[in-house]
Amino acid sequence: MKIAFGLSKLLADSRKGRLDGLGVYARELYRAFRASAEVERLYPFCFGTKCGEDGEDICKSPLSFELHALLHYALKLPFDDIGDCVARADIVFAPDHHIPYVGKKPVVATVMDIIPIIEPAWASPGLLRPVKNGLFAESIRGAERIITVSQHSKRDIVEYIGVAGERISVVPLGVDERFRGEYPEEEIEALLRRYRLRRGFFLFVGTIQPRKNLRRALEAFSSLPEDIRRAHPFVVAGQYGWSAREDMALLLELQAKGCAKWLDYVGDDELPILMRCAEALVYPSLYEGFGLPVIEAFAASCPVIASHSSSIPEVAAEAALYIDPLSPSSIAAAMQKIAGDDSLAGSLAKKGRERAQRYSWQKAASAHIEAISAIDGLY
Repeated sequence: MKIAFGLSKLLADSRKGRLDGLGVYARELYRAFRASAEVERLYPFCFGTKCGEDGEDICKSPLSFELHALLHYALKLPFDDIGDCVARADIVFAPDHHIPYVGKKPVVATVMDIIPIIEPAWASPGLLRPVKNGLFAESIRGAERIITVSQHSKRDIVEYIGVAGERISVVPLGVDERFRGEYPEEEIEALLRRYRLRRGFFLFVGTIQPRKNLRRALEAFSSLPEDIRRAHPFVVAGQYGWSAREDMALLLELQAKGCAKWLDYVGDDELPILMRCAEALVYPSLYEGFGLPVIEAFAASCPVIASHSSSIPEVAAEAALYIDPLSPSSIAAAMQKIAGDDSLAGSLAKKGRERAQRYSWQKAASAHIEAISAIDGLY
């Protein structure tokens, strides 16, 4: 099987040195596909003139994806702008929400979630947001098959986009083996010194934006007794995104008091160690298509406090301590419960490790290849 593989988001994130969930997903699947005996050849492609260095073996569209989508999906002007990748491939795989129009060649697209369509206020703002949402929906409908990451996301795609359920395959994400690994004590201590941390902090992982619900988590933390706040400071690993000035103001206020710390973006090599040193991951997100940090924390033996909303209970099952993400008092009660009960924390860590065994990128890649191979007329 020959696959044209979209790398736009991965290459863009790699240039910044910061991979988000889609970037990690594309990277891990690209590695797994390259190692698979069932994939004869990969033809990477991307959109935009800055999507790769000169000389790289990547098919590059001169158009940004937004312009490509506008011309193809809105104006119905079919033409080949991705080079000869499509002609050489059996199928086109779009892992990063940049779903191309390629005429008669079948396209399989991953859609993690449709959050901008369900709740536009949770997406990055802009005057073109309605246009982008419309093009996103059209590109999803244009794919031969959709792969999504949870049954919850599948139901949303059926309801809001109108794609028939039989055209959608559900394939959970994997977890990097680094989260399961053991680390030398000197490496752990070096990282803690670098960030001026001690073991036992509450950890929040994610971009600071409205959907991630940091403000309510900080309000919950602020309501805890002072001795708990001093013993278990609140650490935020994530860059500032958008529309979260109140969140940042409260975070910086708590940091000035010495009971919180903003680490900004944390690299792939550091996050597993931070999770191993945390008292618990606090994950109060209002909506997730999957919630990758939850299973990463599970693999790292980190207890998880998580929202009982969207896909999270489907992913975490009985291994998390659930909270109402709209209630700071619910979040605070869970934090106080874990901080005062080593037995509970140990039980959750054990359940999390067991739950994490269900998830691997090898399993995810095999399921992707199976879904792609099932398309009628591929062979």
